[in-house]
Amino acid sequence: KLKILLNDTKADAWILYQCPGEIQQWFNEQKVPALIRGYPSPEVEIPYIDEDWEAAAYHAGTLLKRNRHQRIGLLMPDTKLPGLAATERGLRKAFPDPETIIPIIEKGSAENVALSLSRTLRLKDPPTAIVATRARQLLAIITWMAQNQLSIPQNLSLITITSEPWFGHLLPKPTHYF
Repeated sequence: KLKILLNDTKADAWILYQCPGEIQQWFNEQKVPALIRGYPSPEVEIPYIDEDWEAAAYHAGTLLKRNRHQRIGLLMPDTKLPGLAATERGLRKAFPDPETIIPIIEKGSAENVALSLSRTLRLKDPPTAIVATRARQLLAIITWMAQNQLSIPQNLSLITITSEPWFGHLLPKPTHYF
């Protein structure tokens, strides 16, 4: 299908956005001019541009550690993107104990974010902070917490690795990075 797409489309170069490793690898092997918007898979030698998710997550982890958090929920979509792996690596560098980070996998809808969060907070030893990896997750978390009469940071601390212009319209402004 990729060969057909390339034959049918006149392009000097391709931007690979949120492409899994198999697609990146195919472009790499075929030597098709491309730029990855995101992180490349480890074996791929295509130039890429992205924020440093690992460094941001490490910084978020050290901030949470300074504030005495010992259980951190890492909210991620159910995709296998290298940037998400980098985020988890950074957070685990800040918290080397494998029991500290609780991966929370969501399937893309606000309802599923709420369900995943609800299940996680019912654990015997639930997280006291959540690190969100998508801006849309932030809205789902905030509205779910309001429905459940929970507040930030009294009941749960929240950091998002992403940034959007509309974050400036929230009070208090969420802790965020890019």
